[in-house]
Amino acid sequence: MPLRLVYVSIYFIIIGLLKGKNIMVGIVILNFNNSCATKKCLESIIEYESSDKYKICLVDNSTDTVDRARTMENVDDLRRKEPLADIHVILLKKNEGYAKGNNRGTEYFENDMDVSQILILNNDIILTMPILERLSNYLYEHQDCAVVSPLLYNKEGEIDITCARRRKDLYSFLVRTPLIRKLSWIHKRNKSEYILERKPIEDFNKPMEIDLPSGSCMLFEKEFFRKIGYFDPHTFLYFEEDIIWSKLQKTGKMVIMLPHLSCIHIGASSISKQPSKAMERHYFFSMLYYLKEYSGFRGFWPWGIRFIVKLFYKI
Repeated sequence: MPLRLVYVSIYFIIIGLLKGKNIMVGIVILNFNNSCATKKCLESIIEYESSDKYKICLVDNSTDTVDRARTMENVDDLRRKEPLADIHVILLKKNEGYAKGNNRGTEYFENDMDVSQILILNNDIILTMPILERLSNYLYEHQDCAVVSPLLYNKEGEIDITCARRRKDLYSFLVRTPLIRKLSWIHKRNKSEYILERKPIEDFNKPMEIDLPSGSCMLFEKEFFRKIGYFDPHTFLYFEEDIIWSKLQKTGKMVIMLPHLSCIHIGASSISKQPSKAMERHYFFSMLYYLKEYSGFRGFWPWGIRFIVKLFYKI
């Protein structure tokens, strides 16, 4: 090989290594009438992560003007305490939900050439260790990986089993509806989708291939996320991870959870609470939309289920 080609090859190898070690992550955080949780989330990022590794876009979905004012005060305080922290705030005129809200934040980073990866982070996530650089490097080094996420614990210190799941079958959809969850003896039978309940403890030391991560903390390559169309804006809440999984099937890429990296998901402790009627309507609407548009059930099931649930809810 000519000496010139050797020098060129070495140059590109070095540039690639340097690029891999200097990845900028755009962190998208939604706030909906919970400025206190958002403040704790931001404080944990500033405490554990290096400010030259991330930029934050806080999307405020709040309908409470008092909470919005508190959020802005908290952000201003954090900017004064940590001047290097890059925090941008988008104030929405109405609550646009999970998918549209996160898309707004992701689109903010679209033309930012410094940002090459996007971390979708719920405002009720608390970092307890540095995770960003290791998540980022794993995603960069594994081109067959589309999404990477950490292990989640709830505030009681127990593993949040919803952070690593298999895709749902039709039985799972029906059993996990808010209406059926009230019948605990039926709901308890359906645990096959929770991967961590079946994994031996020694498997927690290596990356795990899963189908559905928790939508509260997941990292994408920005360009890849753009190519698959970000989150489907037709859902307000629920089934976002299922839709992402369906989109990934056309790409051949994997979803990976790194169990040696972890953080706390405060909201995970409240999943057993009875949801409101509005939350139930969002669940059913998203379920029907997913079944119709992504699951292949375009015949009786979506509309048959829709007819049944209309007896209980106005969707």
